[in-house]
Amino acid sequence: MTVGTELLITAEPHLIPGYTGYCPQYRFRYGETYAKATHKLLLDPTVNHANTLILSNRATDDYKAWRPLKSDINVVNARFKRTDPVFVHPMLPGYEGFIPGLSARIGQRYTVLATEGLADFEREQLRVKTTLNRLRKTIDVQSGRAEPRNLEERLSIKSQFKLPVLAVRPECMAMTNSS
Repeated sequence: MTVGTELLITAEPHLIPGYTGYCPQYRFRYGETYAKATHKLLLDPTVNHANTLILSNRATDDYKAWRPLKSDINVVNARFKRTDPVFVHPMLPGYEGFIPGLSARIGQRYTVLATEGLADFEREQLRVKTTLNRLRKTIDVQSGRAEPRNLEERLSIKSQFKLPVLAVRPECMAMTNSS
């Protein structure tokens, strides 16, 4: 064993010094060092805790996580071509400006969270833009400013309700129904 590693690798299952995660019942133990208290808590059968150790050996696991997803990176880079050059993958750590969707995310690196938040925001913006364009096209077809190009547009002309639907005050409803 090299110098200093004996502080991190111990035979006992207590948590390493400096661990800032949750340890059940730790706040109710007094008079012992952190290592001794956590060791006793993890071995105490009366304390509810997980069946596996918190610090697992990741070298034996076949664990691979690819975050952010390639599709998120592609969305962010496509957005970069037509908007602000600050938003490009990889995001620069330390950027203190506003990044859409970042405040609702925790538990990952800044670059991953910023890329995923920005990709979700961009997808939502594209969805809203597509919906708005569809609505405008339907209004144009129904008002006669555009020719219908497919079956859906031809059927919207025959619809009983034409867009945009006008809001009518409740006291004027009798006038519209009588005519």
